[in-house]
Amino acid sequence: LTISNENISVIFEGHDKKRTVKKLDVLSAKEFMNDVEYEYRKRMINGLVDIGRAGDYIFAPVPSSNGENKMERFNLVFPSSYDKQVMMFVEKVDKTYKNTKVMRETLPDLILNPKTIMPHNSIIVLISCRTNKIPRKIEGEFKISVSIDGEEHRFTFEQK
Repeated sequence: LTISNENISVIFEGHDKKRTVKKLDVLSAKEFMNDVEYEYRKRMINGLVDIGRAGDYIFAPVPSSNGENKMERFNLVFPSSYDKQVMMFVEKVDKTYKNTKVMRETLPDLILNPKTIMPHNSIIVLISCRTNKIPRKIEGEFKISVSIDGEEHRFTFEQK
């Protein structure tokens, strides 16, 4: 028996007033890893932006190199209270980087890639879908349909 993303479909049926129904894309291993990388980078950028928004900072002018009184550039100077916040962010970045590295190394083996399964054997794989089409905090059911060798297998998972 051969199984791949093409054998699987996922539909979300919401329990909201509109009875939202969305067909979700099942991701390939490459698409999934691209999403993991994107989320990692987005978190890092948002963290840097948050540090910049967190409080007072000043632009300190740097005199020109030729001795003139005009300023060629500005340095961003944070009060000393930022040192602790910046160090905490650096530690968070380092931890996230290490976790992402582990995920990069292990997840590709867990995500469903086309596989051939011998009768009476089984596999355990990760199937990932993009859920960004579903309104946030909506309750409902994920209806997963797996078609193998002409047989339809259906699974339902609740989202509360």
